Amino acid sequence: MGSRVPPGNQYRVRARECMEAADGINEPGHRIILLELAQRWLMLADQIDKIEARRQPMGDPLLDTPEPDQSTH
Repeated sequence: MGSRVPPGNQYRVRARECMEAADGINEPGHRIILLELAQRWLMLADQIDKIEARRQPMGDPLLDTPEPDQSTH
């Protein structure tokens, strides 16, 4: 079975492709569009990373000792 590339990394590859394409374009308007697209890909990558982090298991609630509640101090 092959390794799966996380979606956040796939989006970063797309962003890099847009930035590389922008480097080869002389027309300022087209260059700006590609750089804005790259920025959106990076924003999506960050969002998906946050979503994936929330999906990760936080430990075993039966084995892990809870940290004391410090909100009462």
